Amino acid sequence: MINTVIDTNIFISGIHWHKGKPHFVLRLFQNRKIAVIFSEHLLSELVKKLVIIDKRYGFNPAVGHEWIYLLKTNAHFVPSIPKIEICRDKKDNMVLGTALAGEAEYIITGDKNLLDIKKYKKIKIVTAKDFLKEAAG
Repeated sequence: MINTVIDTNIFISGIHWHKGKPHFVLRLFQNRKIAVIFSEHLLSELVKKLVIIDKRYGFNPAVGHEWIYLLKTNAHFVPSIPKIEICRDKKDNMVLGTALAGEAEYIITGDKNLLDIKKYKKIKIVTAKDFLKEAAG
């Protein structure tokens, strides 16, 4: 099974917009075809963003709650994150740290700053589309 970190922007897109590549990435996780590495920091960020998006677009919050439950019960949570300071955005450093701590093979993101890095140590940083082509077949 491929170890991945799915960035919060992919979760937001995949949860609420069902026709895009992020949704198909989440389905791989839901169907236990990929392993997801997560951290309390990323979970907190996801919960905050879901509240904002749900209110802005009038989405049913129960849908997001189901995904949060799936994460809490099926993702591998890393107990601590190494301090990394290579990104301009501190939140991006947390994504890299989570991936490093959890020995992820991929970070799946739509964040341009992370995508520009392309690779950190042995971790490939890719879009949902590229991940689906390259890793998930």
